[in-house]
Amino acid sequence: KEDTVADKSLGKEIKKKKKLLKDLETKHLEKLRHYEEQERLLNGRSSYSKTDVDATFMRTKDDHLGKGQLKPSYNIQIGTEDQFIINYTIHQTASDVATFIEHMDNTFELLEGIDAQKPKNVIADGAYGTEQNYEFLEEHRIAPYVKYPGFYKEQKGKPFQRDFDQRSLFYDPVNDRFICPMGQAMTKVGQVKKETKLGHPQEMTIYQAQNCEGCPLRGSCFKATGNRKIDVNHKARNYRQQAAQHLNSLKGIRKRKQRNVDVESVFGHIKEDRNFRRFKLTSLQGVETEIGLLALAHNFIKWHNKRNA
Repeated sequence: KEDTVADKSLGKEIKKKKKLLKDLETKHLEKLRHYEEQERLLNGRSSYSKTDVDATFMRTKDDHLGKGQLKPSYNIQIGTEDQFIINYTIHQTASDVATFIEHMDNTFELLEGIDAQKPKNVIADGAYGTEQNYEFLEEHRIAPYVKYPGFYKEQKGKPFQRDFDQRSLFYDPVNDRFICPMGQAMTKVGQVKKETKLGHPQEMTIYQAQNCEGCPLRGSCFKATGNRKIDVNHKARNYRQQAAQHLNSLKGIRKRKQRNVDVESVFGHIKEDRNFRRFKLTSLQGVETEIGLLALAHNFIKWHNKRNA
């Protein structure tokens, strides 16, 4: 009798497993294939368009309500010289930071193919001023006339988002310490390694104040419990200081003004003068063809105008 009960229980379990396997094959396996196909199309991106799988949803500036809408888009990067388009690259990310090294590598390959020299200087806006990009320029011995986040506020003497931001604190390199607004030393208490969203390794040094108890500026300085701590990336800090020296030199001031005229004018000609605000073709290949023809047309017009000036 016990054997009979065991056989029935085993039979029910086998039947249940067979049903689950059948459901997996008829229902879930197709969904799994669909999800795998979606992952393949995403290729590390956060989104893609069903009408153009190469396009990524990005927030645009042309919303008539001024809210900024998410639309299938491509991030176009261009390099210019005297308002001529030297190179262009197409990217599937909205982040300008993530496009810099790929664009520069592509430009180097292009220049090498026509036996031309690499650029000695690079002028770019604050969106590109990161440790990884400065490091790349240093490795290629290119002078970095590249702004960084907060550069404009430094030039205008405006405070950072927080009055007691670590960038405003005095650093004593001899004793490797920061001085808080009340004159208290913030000494090194440790180090930690991190990675940026792009996978670039960073080394952060941690500094801590000795006694924030009863400090009259505590409410403005920080609101956490205990003594204040700050994480400092000295490598990035040094790169920003070097960039500031370049940018604030006479040559740097000229190049900053040149960038506004050189690059922004090209985008102005394309968008406003030629009323080009939408790609007519889809896919990376189609957009590359379209922007290539547009760049050729722009350069021919610029050449013709200069020749007949």
